[in-house]
Amino acid sequence: MFKKPIYLALFVFINLGFLLLAYEGQTQGVISLPWTGQSKCYDSSGTEISCTGTGQDGELQVGVEWPDLRFTVSGDCVTDNLTGLMWAKNANLAGGKRSWQGALDYVTSMNSGSGLCGYHDWRLPNVNELESLINSGEADTAWLNSQGFSNVQSNYYWSSTTDAVNTDNAWVVSVWNGDVYGYSKSYGYYVWPVRSGQSGTFVPSDIWKTGQTTSYATGDDGALEKGVAWPPQRFTDHGDGTVTDNLTGLMWAKNANLAGGAKTWQEALDYVKSINSGAGLGGYHDWRLPNRKELFSLIDHSKWDPALPVSHPFQNVRYDYYWSSTTYAYITGTAWVVAMWYGIVRDYYKSSHVRVWPVRSGQGPFGYPDISVTPNPVPFGSVNTGAASDQTVTIKNDGNANLVVGAITQPGQPFSKIQDNCSGQTIAPNATCTVMYRFAPTTSGNFSNNSNIPSNDPDENPVTVTLNGTGSTAPSLTVSKSGAGTGTVTSSPAGINCGDDCSETYNQGTSVTLTARPASGSTFGGWSGACSGTGTCTVTMNAAMSVTATFDLQAAGNTLTVVKSGTGTGTVTSSPAGISCGDDCSETYSKVQKVKLTAKADANSAFTGWSGGGCSGTKTCTVTVDAAITVTASFALKTPDISVAQTSIEFGSAKVGKKVTKTLKIANNGTGDLVITLFGLEGTDFSIQGSSSVTIKGKKSYTLKVLFTPKSAGFETANLEVSSNDPDTPTIDISLSGTGQ
Repeated sequence: MFKKPIYLALFVFINLGFLLLAYEGQTQGVISLPWTGQSKCYDSSGTEISCTGTGQDGELQVGVEWPDLRFTVSGDCVTDNLTGLMWAKNANLAGGKRSWQGALDYVTSMNSGSGLCGYHDWRLPNVNELESLINSGEADTAWLNSQGFSNVQSNYYWSSTTDAVNTDNAWVVSVWNGDVYGYSKSYGYYVWPVRSGQSGTFVPSDIWKTGQTTSYATGDDGALEKGVAWPPQRFTDHGDGTVTDNLTGLMWAKNANLAGGAKTWQEALDYVKSINSGAGLGGYHDWRLPNRKELFSLIDHSKWDPALPVSHPFQNVRYDYYWSSTTYAYITGTAWVVAMWYGIVRDYYKSSHVRVWPVRSGQGPFGYPDISVTPNPVPFGSVNTGAASDQTVTIKNDGNANLVVGAITQPGQPFSKIQDNCSGQTIAPNATCTVMYRFAPTTSGNFSNNSNIPSNDPDENPVTVTLNGTGSTAPSLTVSKSGAGTGTVTSSPAGINCGDDCSETYNQGTSVTLTARPASGSTFGGWSGACSGTGTCTVTMNAAMSVTATFDLQAAGNTLTVVKSGTGTGTVTSSPAGISCGDDCSETYSKVQKVKLTAKADANSAFTGWSGGGCSGTKTCTVTVDAAITVTASFALKTPDISVAQTSIEFGSAKVGKKVTKTLKIANNGTGDLVITLFGLEGTDFSIQGSSSVTIKGKKSYTLKVLFTPKSAGFETANLEVSSNDPDTPTIDISLSGTGQ
């Protein structure tokens, strides 16, 4: 984007209606007025000066930022990415000047045959649409010609809007210098066709209706009434000398002659500054001189004397021009003025005496939404045909104004959107919503498809989510039994109980554990095939596998068998020696024998107790082997469990360059090691003291020091992301805020 300070809230028009957003109690409107384009400041003589403290448009630069790519060229057409309007690339497509009716007729003729760029809904732009092309930071047509247009004329262009004062006139706009005038419809001016672009597309700054509802010719503004509809109640009188325009969210002085008379441009700027001292106006102290587009937004082109919407609550609106804070770029000793009795926009020398009408932006400053979508792309991996896998995508607003999400599209098969908590929702800054997608392949192969997420993010709209997955045939696991003995083999997850059910198919990548249990009079001799040893057998199902369990007849004497169970791992040893389970989990004793069993858990596992053979508890187990005895040793995985003392830290006020320290206690309530990684503060005024990666033992805690060192005055926020190996809470966001002074 064109970078600049931001003071105006982002207001969004969605599809065929409008959405009034509530953001921290701040006044917001239906449309978002854009930046004028002016970034320099000038004194009354026209000399360029520093903008600091001037209150001029070039200092404040109020309004929606322009996209980095303001215009997109597509063949013979150009789309304005700020307003969503599509214009003819050739600004002299008609080949010369025409009367107003001739201009309307020419645009109508374009819609026959093949049209232009394949479209058949071209029209003559209304006065608001034409004015939206004006860049108040540039002095002539060179800027538009450099943006992809051709043949932009240094002259007036017809709008479809009739002059309410004299209906024999229509409004024209000079794209050379920005003048807006009403001239006779019989005059010859240039024609620049426009169309409304794609319905429902989010744009940073929609164009609003002009107010004209009476039609004077087919295809004119009164017939089409293009633009965002005004709110049913256009203005709100707060009873304290202030009035809010519910279309733009701007707050105006109710008394349009509050200054008590006309003033020079510099006197007007100084007067508005003086309002902000003492009690202010309406209790507010951020009043300013409006820029050109803000003054122009008040005009109702169906009215005159004054040219304001019907039933407006303003007082003392003068039959005169009103100063804007915007300098005329071609003659910098002049500034733009708007005639409130009529709607003319022109420049006046800054030494002239003109009226003053203070404005403010509401409770600003405001920012812009910033969408992030994770994960993207979405990897489903390998999924068996006939099965399904679900993945959740998180949409987060990383910006500092509300994010409005449009209708998220369904991806193509074999993908689908099965749960949508985001479409049509307003997402506050730092808040999230989720969308769940499903991959359900019916045939094998690699698959990829997309789902589009539209929003009012001015940089990324829409975000395309790519879904990838592989359909595969489920591999089978087959268990065979051999040997003179008998026994059963069972699986976890369930599916095999061999016994009788000795084969099962599993999803690709599934980890399956087999457990062999010899029948009375038999011993388990071990595994062969995909496994070995005499303990449990674990296989990963990436292909078809076969395992053989050998059961032998029990030798003379008594056999002690150890079985391991649970989610953890470990070994069991015996005294006297004979069992080291591990792999050797049974031993036959020729006489009655007392055997002591000792269980030792592996790292990140815990021994949870004995069962069978008269054993219990977690200490050593002594068994008298006077018959065939089976003892089970249970092991459980140690898992971490993270908790934090708070999810937000407020640093309050701090002097610029001075450090403020706060602490955050992070506890591990689990039994396994908790490994945390801290990130998200790069490029902010916040930091952490110490390592960004910390290991916290079970039942221990760690106190993290968080620092705020403001580099400049103003309110700052950041998000500290605490990532960990806690399987239930892998990420915790800690919001940070502070004010530099």
